[in-house]
Amino acid sequence: MVNEERNCFIALFDILGFKRMLERSGHKLKNFVSNFSTSFHRDLINNIDNFPGNIIYSENGTYRRAIRTMIYSDSVILYSGGEDELDFAYMITYSGMLVYSAIQLGFPLRGAITYGNCIITDSFILGNPIVKAYDLEQSQDWAGCIIDKDLLRDYSYLSKLSKQEKERMERRLNALIADTLILKYEIPKKCGEVTEDWALNWPWYTNTSCQCFSEDAIRNYFLQLHEKPYKINWPEERKIRNTIDFCNYSYQQWISLSKKWMPSNSEQ
Repeated sequence: MVNEERNCFIALFDILGFKRMLERSGHKLKNFVSNFSTSFHRDLINNIDNFPGNIIYSENGTYRRAIRTMIYSDSVILYSGGEDELDFAYMITYSGMLVYSAIQLGFPLRGAITYGNCIITDSFILGNPIVKAYDLEQSQDWAGCIIDKDLLRDYSYLSKLSKQEKERMERRLNALIADTLILKYEIPKKCGEVTEDWALNWPWYTNTSCQCFSEDAIRNYFLQLHEKPYKINWPEERKIRNTIDFCNYSYQQWISLSKKWMPSNSEQ
């Protein structure tokens, strides 16, 4: 059993409505479990682990896996192989791809990204970043992902890095913000004050006009694996509406950014 203690970036995700999916699958329980095992676990999660681009090369010629995954029932944990600016960029990218892909399979995810010291083995990962990610994940009322404000605000995780490494990390963070891969947004919470937080812009990964995240599409994604007929409850409706609102906001940010990329008439 591999047993190491180190700092890393953590992303923790839960599948929204998983309990009700199981409860309402009825006589189709085996079909649901088979779909979950094949579509979500094998095709999606395993593809992240084995994706050819999931490699970080160092200047001395060595390389390592950028992002690794663990799955426990309806919970997924992504953790980074290191703690530099590339690890952070990979965590943002793969988390966005995961949320984007999973919701289209009928598995809407809610998650959080944190950083800190963890104990990692072949079968589990433990540490305060997991606890914090779980608390942040549970506080939200949508399908989406919050990024720990301490990670982005205080750069507290940079304390052990060299000056050059810190500068690279800050440049990477500014690039992610400029490209709207992460957005300031009033993330819907179950309780507490209304505040702006950093959100993972997962609809960005469509690289299109985001038509696949229209209101009708989002509703279908949330409900497609539930046994029909299905009566939606208010907690589910709130999550769906909040997710639709964010997709609309993401689309507006995409339009704004596209205008910046396009040459003006005077430049043509």
